[in-house]
Amino acid sequence: MTFSEFVYVVLLALLPVSEVRGAIPLAYYIASDGLLRSYLVVASVLANCLLPVILVPTLKYLEGLLIRLGRHNGLIARFVDLYMAVVRDARRRSRKYLDRWGYLGLTVFVAIPLPGTGAWTGSLVAYVFDLNKAKSILSIVVGVIIASALVILAMEGVLSFLKVFL
Repeated sequence: MTFSEFVYVVLLALLPVSEVRGAIPLAYYIASDGLLRSYLVVASVLANCLLPVILVPTLKYLEGLLIRLGRHNGLIARFVDLYMAVVRDARRRSRKYLDRWGYLGLTVFVAIPLPGTGAWTGSLVAYVFDLNKAKSILSIVVGVIIASALVILAMEGVLSFLKVFL
């Protein structure tokens, strides 16, 4: 394993489309040695767990920045007004689901190892629905760990299945 391969795995874990769902299979592909593979997998999971720590607070800050910019620019103000109307509508329509499922629902959503259900989207959901930052981050991190475990189990199962035929 080279340093560039390590960087590829970590970057793939940080990308919104792939996250750990793409980084862990890449780690399995790159490293045939169990210990090196473990390092790559742990690095990808840690990188993906770092995303909500950065994104959840940052998205709220960016909203405030847009609102402040909108005060000085009419075009930006119209965009911000439209954007905030969409966010308010989403919050209103989803309130019944949030009251029912809450942070467990966020965890399950992030834990489903499909594209579009990872830490990026979970952080966006936490922002849009104005959830508690600390609870959201914890829920998303737990979801990432569950998703990672599912991807690892799938990879191990695929490798075991292939060994029968090789």
